Amino acid sequence: MKNTDKSEKLVTLAARLACAREKAGLSPEQMAEQLGTTIEEYTQWETGTAQPDTETVRRAAVVLHVTGNYLLFGAAREGMVGAMFPNKAQQAVLPGWYGCMMAGAALLFCGGAGMLLMLFTSRTAKAEGALWSYLPFQVFLTICAVGAVLCVTALILRARNRKKQGKRQDHGR
Repeated sequence: MKNTDKSEKLVTLAARLACAREKAGLSPEQMAEQLGTTIEEYTQWETGTAQPDTETVRRAAVVLHVTGNYLLFGAAREGMVGAMFPNKAQQAVLPGWYGCMMAGAALLFCGGAGMLLMLFTSRTAKAEGALWSYLPFQVFLTICAVGAVLCVTALILRARNRKKQGKRQDHGR
């Protein structure tokens, strides 16, 4: 095992939360204040006697500059998310536009593959002028159109997200 970092071996949310808090240089009291909870409740999360809800884990990840995936599952499960979103605050929760883009891309691929397969195998589709009125072709074309709409929607959401992040950074200066 190349990485000897202690945090790689932590197996519980409680242990990862405590370790990340210590690395961030925060006391349990400061962390509880940042999360808007009592010190008693926060201490229960770090000792493992209680579990924070998902929204609290997301907020803790942002405060601690780690990913939500790290807090919940450990470093081994960060994988692709960490490669695609190097900003730890973005990784806290996978952006909505990302799922939209993946769904759109999958639909575009499936619809396009279906149309190509149909064009090469269907005699009905090859008939002169029958392609546009052929129901399976229309179905695959509709699937592609929905996929394209999802991809464009994802790009719009991503642009809005970046614009909001830019405004937040400008206000922080």
